[in-house]
Parts: sequence; structure tokens; C-alpha cells
Amino acid sequence: EWDEELIESRTISDGVAEILTRKLLRLSKDQLSGIAMLSCFGSEVSLEVLALVRSSGGNSDIMNTLDCLAQARLVERSDEKYRFVHDMILHAAQGAVDENERMIIMKELLQALLPHGYSDDTILFIVVDLISRVGADRVHDSESRLLY
Repeated sequence: EWDEELIESRTISDGVAEILTRKLLRLSKDQLSGIAMLSCFGSEVSLEVLALVRSSGGNSDIMNTLDCLAQARLVERSDEKYRFVHDMILHAAQGAVDENERMIIMKELLQALLPHGYSDDTILFIVVDLISRVGADRVHDSESRLLY
């Protein structure tokens, strides 16, 4: 027997994701790279961590970019962090850039965070998560491969 409510809800969710992805693709290059960078951290990231990666990911000033995205109501800022206002926006942001560009962003984030990962457990966990998602099979030079 078919669960018609479940089928209808999936169709609506897929439609919402498609609309959000199209909206994200209309953002400026800085805003798209900013929301893609934020999505590499998951649903939220602290201002402390963002201060360490301020100019990574092809974005000249991530805080300014995220403030613009907050005005567009795609993310929200509190005193301590930025976070996506909805999981669907996070998923759309993750899909808005191709996998190669996403790997480049994650590698840049790693380079910016690595020097700080030994003194702060929160940053260490982010570094370990990024390392596991990048993976050794995507690193081609032997010196960097040791990291992954």
C-alpha cells in the first residue's frame, strides 16, 4: 500500500530544495563562496573560528559576506555564531558548488585552522572532521598526504 502523504511531502521537499538551490545560484560570487564555506562547517560555526578563516575560500571578508546573507535571511547571526536558518538551506548550499570546489574550500579552511587546532578542542574537532572529509585519496602531493 502506498503512503500518499509521504509521497506528497517528498515532492514538496524536493521542490523546496530546487527553489533554494536556484536562489543560491543567483547570489554574488562572494556570497555563494561564503555560504559554501559556511556549509563546510555544518549547520553553524562560531565567530571565533570564522575570525581564523576570514579570507579563506576565495572570499575577501567572510564576516561581511555572512552579514549580507543574514540580511537575505539565509543565515542568522548571534553574539557567538552564524547558523543556517533552516536545514534545507544548508543542503542547498552544500549542493550549490561542485565537489571539486568544495574540496578546495575545505583544504583552504584546513590550512587556516591547522596552526590553531592544537590549542583549542573545538578547532581540533573541526580540523579532524575536515581532514576526514577531504581524505588522502584527494591529495596528490606526498607532503600534504601525510596530513590526511
